[in-house]
Amino acid sequence: MTVADESAATPEVSVSTPKTRYTWLKLLKPTHHWVGASLSVVLLISALTGAALAFRTQVDPLVYPTMLTASTCPQPISVDQVVANAVTHHPQSRVSYVRVQNRPAQPWIVRFKDRDAVHVDPCTGQVLGTQNRYGGLYGFIELVHTAKYVPNGNILIGSITMLFAIVLLGGGIALWWPRGANKFSHALRIHPQSKGRARLMSVHRIAGAYAAAALLVLALTALPQAFDWAKDGIYAATNSTPPTIPAATAPTVGGPRVSLQSVWETAVRLSPNPVEHLIHVDQAPGKALETFIIEADAPHVHARSYLFVDPVDGKVVSYEPYGSSNIGRKIYYWTMALHMGKFGGLAGQFVMLLLAAVIALIVTTGVTTFFQRRRNSKRTAAA
Repeated sequence: MTVADESAATPEVSVSTPKTRYTWLKLLKPTHHWVGASLSVVLLISALTGAALAFRTQVDPLVYPTMLTASTCPQPISVDQVVANAVTHHPQSRVSYVRVQNRPAQPWIVRFKDRDAVHVDPCTGQVLGTQNRYGGLYGFIELVHTAKYVPNGNILIGSITMLFAIVLLGGGIALWWPRGANKFSHALRIHPQSKGRARLMSVHRIAGAYAAAALLVLALTALPQAFDWAKDGIYAATNSTPPTIPAATAPTVGGPRVSLQSVWETAVRLSPNPVEHLIHVDQAPGKALETFIIEADAPHVHARSYLFVDPVDGKVVSYEPYGSSNIGRKIYYWTMALHMGKFGGLAGQFVMLLLAAVIALIVTTGVTTFFQRRRNSKRTAAA
């Protein structure tokens, strides 16, 4: 008998392992595959719309140049006049807030309770246009990304995000993790000799391994925006308090209402050259007028300094710069900035674009290999 014959005649000997060894991995593998295939379309849409929203600041003015570009002047008209012009243009609803954008050629925005926003030129007082929050190009993209087209869309998206973080990211890393320290270098590179489905699986695993940490941050920072318990958990874990509206210091019945221009001037006095000041016009009875300021040196666009003034005499009830905020508020606002790519300027936006591309790569390779595996299994069973 030749060596070849002897090897062919010798039965293959397998090393026995305990039955419980890697049992949880055997259960995790089909769960990972089926959850990934089921959520593939939602994940792909969420990634692409999220990346598009990160570039809204640059793209939206190109799509709507007339509505989002104002004239420049040394001294704008009063905030009260801007609001009055917006109300005249849109009388069918009540004003919710006014956003004063202290940047050149930027319109001031008056948002109404019906979610329509009237853009007003602060130099001329001319109404530049009206758009609903979920209208227009980016309004539609935000609608799709946040699933506001269905009841409790935030809970739906939040639940999908949790599955993505636990089953797909956590489970994927557990399935990829090499069983031996000396095998990491082998598991972290694509092998040129692999072909077909094996090569796609290699790309799928390696892309997930390299991007897992960043994708996990992206997923976890979405939870406080979707669930109140996640937001409240940040404050509870850090022993912090969320922003609360204090009571007004002067009686609100029968007295004159403070001018919005004086509120803006107070904000400028406390925070020289703020880039944005949002005034909630529709304040609750007996409560102070809630406003927040984005300062010129803010680390991101959600770093809010809160200013509360009396709605009658305009006195400052409370002012808390972002730098003096408690750790819970800073963490919460950082989760907003990180999830939306609104940090670090263009660098943060391109990070979001790169993560969207990675998610698209992981989803397409995972779904392709999933259906290839099922097709091959059916062929084997038929044979």
